[in-house]
Amino acid sequence: MRDLQFGMLGVDTSHGPAFASLLNGSNGRGEIQGAKMVTAFPEPSALSISMDRVGQFTEEVRSYGVKVTKTIEEMVEGVDAVLILSADGACHLDQLKRLVPWGKPVFIDKPFALTGVDAEEMKELARSLPVMSSSALRFAEGLTVALGKGAVCGASVFGPVDFLKERPGFSWYGIHMVEMLFRALGTGVRSVRAECDGKDYMLKGIWKDGRIGKIRGIGEGDASFGGTIHYKDHSERFAIRSHHTPFYTSLLEAIIRFVHEERAEPPLDETVAIIRFLEALDVSLKEDRVVML
Repeated sequence: MRDLQFGMLGVDTSHGPAFASLLNGSNGRGEIQGAKMVTAFPEPSALSISMDRVGQFTEEVRSYGVKVTKTIEEMVEGVDAVLILSADGACHLDQLKRLVPWGKPVFIDKPFALTGVDAEEMKELARSLPVMSSSALRFAEGLTVALGKGAVCGASVFGPVDFLKERPGFSWYGIHMVEMLFRALGTGVRSVRAECDGKDYMLKGIWKDGRIGKIRGIGEGDASFGGTIHYKDHSERFAIRSHHTPFYTSLLEAIIRFVHEERAEPPLDETVAIIRFLEALDVSLKEDRVVML
């Protein structure tokens, strides 16, 4: 079976060079087998971090043998699937619309969208082509090992929180912890509450069946990820360790499976629910109240 051919739309995050390195390697043979990154269309957004980094990341991607194109049409032609890696989640709806005519599978890097309204419209567009979106932390080995020990009664996770001046809200970095929480507990959130003690953020979701998911968003200090999965008779602590299988590797393997099977992990309904959860957290923090979903 020949390698899948991937095209990249957006080269303004470190994911672009990282994915090209894992798939292509420096000599045409990457760590991950079954796919190659063959084309890339940079298309920077108006975000300051995008303008600052797109040139450097584009050259890094080119060094892995990726053809940098001048148009989105040239990037899509001949590939089996497209990875939207643009940093600005506000651009993803328009980018997906432009890819619909080709009908090829599309992976959309986090955040899928910035609003529930955009996420719902993207879900409708996905009736015309297979679409998947996820944070890499969902596939982290530490979390995977901690799960599968029975029915999950609750979960607590932690990780760093960062915000963009141009796109304030938890979707920029808080999405990593929310993805971990949803992988453990699934959909069905009833309410959310977000609070800040001046440095760290305490985020809580109550599920319709009474289970509770908590997030400690670290504003300063430790930048590691981890948490605890609660079962009826015990709890499983986990940490995202450097010696584990890199979560970018696990994510790319999931994307390859998605393209072959045209079955997204997580399902798109869950991705939309995650965006609505993040949006509700922003409202809760701003208005200092519980938000019902």
